[in-house]
Order: sequence, then C-alpha cells, then structure tokens
Amino acid sequence: MDPQIQNGLQVLREASLKNEQLTAHLCGILDSFEDRIGRLQDTILPVYQQTEALRLKQQSKSYYMYAIHSTFMSMSV
Repeated sequence: MDPQIQNGLQVLREASLKNEQLTAHLCGILDSFEDRIGRLQDTILPVYQQTEALRLKQQSKSYYMYAIHSTFMSMSV
C-alpha cells in the first residue's frame, strides 16, 4: 500500500481514537452534572414547597386581617 495512504489511515485512526476518548470524557462530565442537578433538585424542592406553603398562609392571614379591619371600620361608622 502507498505510504501516503498508510499515513492518512494512521492519522484517521488516531483522530478516531481521540474522538472516542473525548466523547467518553464528555459523557462522564454530563453524567456528573446530571447527578448534581438531581441532588440540587432534591434539596431545593422541599424548600420551595415550604416557601409556597408559608406564602399561602401569609396571603390567607392578610386577607383575614383585611376582612377583620373592614368589619371593625364599618361597625364604627
């Protein structure tokens, strides 16, 4: 086989091997990122749910305080 063709094939093999290595490395990075995002979600979701529950309680409390205030104001007139 022509040495130039052999050199070209060798370059292609090396490039293919490097591509496989980079792909495997990138997949590892993405898997790690996915795990970290999952753990973050597990941490944040309960906080979000508690915050939402507190917000709803505050909103309800504000509504009742306004209703009580309005009732007393209408009674004093």
